[in-house]
Amino acid sequence: MSNSTNSLLTDLKGKGYRYRNVDKIFEQKTLQAEEVEVILKWLEPIYSEDVATADTLVRSLVSAKHAFDPSLLIRLFDESDLNFHLKGGIGVALAYGRTTDISAWLRKKLGKEPFAPENWVLIEGLFTKGGFTDVNDYMSFMRSIFDKYHNESVLKIFAKYGNKEDIKFLEERAKTVDSKLAKKINTLLTKKHAI
Repeated sequence: MSNSTNSLLTDLKGKGYRYRNVDKIFEQKTLQAEEVEVILKWLEPIYSEDVATADTLVRSLVSAKHAFDPSLLIRLFDESDLNFHLKGGIGVALAYGRTTDISAWLRKKLGKEPFAPENWVLIEGLFTKGGFTDVNDYMSFMRSIFDKYHNESVLKIFAKYGNKEDIKFLEERAKTVDSKLAKKINTLLTKKHAI
């Protein structure tokens, strides 16, 4: 166990939260605001000493009971030299955790910045955290990022929320994308037309 991990556990214990290790934190269904504050305090030092432990710890933030400031997570996601797998763990916390508003950052990250593989996980939280006015607004954004982000998860979003405009959009895209993706799009369109 790293020095920073020991310090984290000691700090939590001093506030009345006893954990044997980080895995026990991860197993919690709910983390109180005070626990989240301590986790955020020690997260960056733990990343510098033990990335596997930090990855488990950051994913535990999904269990935060109250909204927390995601500034540190955004900075680590945007500026650190962590690989995309580790940034994926941070992305899970951002996509599913109870953060304060990240809609502007999400839209910029996915809409204006170049493709990055770690951004895939952010799409999973986009519907609830993107600050969209309605499903049409959401789907308009999904069409705008489709050329960068178009895996099976994105196609499932089109299947679930898509309307006639989205069907036309996908029909046009199926003509210009690679054959593997075109086949997936056409399968989705066949199912949509059958409904």
